Amino acid sequence: MKVNEAIERVNSLKDNAYDDETIKKFIEDCDKRIYKEVIEIHEKNKNILSYEKRYPLKGDDELLADDAYCQLYIFYAISQVDLFNGETDRYTNNMICYNSALSDFKAYYNRNFMPLGVRRIITD
Repeated sequence: MKVNEAIERVNSLKDNAYDDETIKKFIEDCDKRIYKEVIEIHEKNKNILSYEKRYPLKGDDELLADDAYCQLYIFYAISQVDLFNGETDRYTNNMICYNSALSDFKAYYNRNFMPLGVRRIITD
């Protein structure tokens, strides 16, 4: 999913008074968190730019989590809108959904990319 697609999805699911740049910032914050908490602690994925080259994101940039896990960006951005609107119950519900989606993505990433500091056992 691209950044612009995520912004469109957030705006279609959640009525809000925030401009697209603010929603993009929420999505970028989520992507940065994924980079720091997941990507950096695994073996290098050649398809991912370094942190310094990746950010700030542009509208046509691909997000780190692929389409199967892209809901985590939507839940995060909507939860931030709810937080700043003072809608704490909605914020809590969306953060629960976000944390579940993030956990699913982390499990997927751990299955497919070796964490740093772990040695592979070779069996023949």
